Amino acid sequence: MSTTLYAILAVLSGIMIADTRAKRVLAAYVAIAVVTTVVTFPGASATLGGLVLFGIATALKVVLAPIGIVWFLRRNPEAEDLRAGAPLPIRVLTVIALIVLSRAVERLPVASVLPLQSTVAFVILCGIAMLLMHRNVLADLLGLLVFGAGITLEGALAAPQLPEAVELGAAFDVLVTTFIGLALLRTLHQRGMLDVDRLRSLRG
Repeated sequence: MSTTLYAILAVLSGIMIADTRAKRVLAAYVAIAVVTTVVTFPGASATLGGLVLFGIATALKVVLAPIGIVWFLRRNPEAEDLRAGAPLPIRVLTVIALIVLSRAVERLPVASVLPLQSTVAFVILCGIAMLLMHRNVLADLLGLLVFGAGITLEGALAAPQLPEAVELGAAFDVLVTTFIGLALLRTLHQRGMLDVDRLRSLRG
């Protein structure tokens, strides 16, 4: 099961990092969110409060956040190009490097007491790589969403006795990241500053 799960997430993460079309990357994020949500469901459904918050967090991650991003893309079609910050071979090598690094996590003593730690590490590293591999700020938003999915998965595995706290954190994380992020993206787009390089130039 863990090998199959890891392989699925590796393919999806590879699409997120290697592709430059926002809608395809968004579809890969939604699939990652669905997979991690399925993994966290048994723990979240242990209590009524956890189940309710799980439903809210899932709706935000899998439905509302993607709808918000699609709405932004329809209003701003030029944002569809995520503007890769590295050539394709480098992006593919990055995915391979993440696989090697996340597999190495299994050898750490602290990781031996919890399941799926290489999978968690891979999802989190994918989110970080998204922040580094593209120059469009929308890619950063998607990277933060994937990063949050990895943190939520780790929380569910590390603290299964606290499903309400984990799911509340997940819901708040997605809510803040998506809707504040989209408001920021809209402002940046109006000023022609969706390119990360242009934002960096403001530092002088």
